[in-house]
Amino acid sequence: MERVPPDPEKLLQPAPLEPLGGPGAVLEAAVGEETEGTREDVSGADTMTGNNFWLKKIEISVSEAEKRTGRNAMNMQETYTAYLIETR
Repeated sequence: MERVPPDPEKLLQPAPLEPLGGPGAVLEAAVGEETEGTREDVSGADTMTGNNFWLKKIEISVSEAEKRTGRNAMNMQETYTAYLIETR
């Protein structure tokens, strides 16, 4: 029995974006009084929504792009761009 190859268009689709920690991940305090006491029920305001938590906590910038040349696995010369990505 022959198997039908998968549709190439479906293979090229990006995966849906989810917050770090999986769907429904909950933020927890790293320091402070909340970590010393018992854990209380978490309200809806403390959950990651809109995937914007990390946008407030980390800054990502591409400061430099550099053209480079090199040899690939077939020993052919190719040109590629290397990016310097900075995070704060």
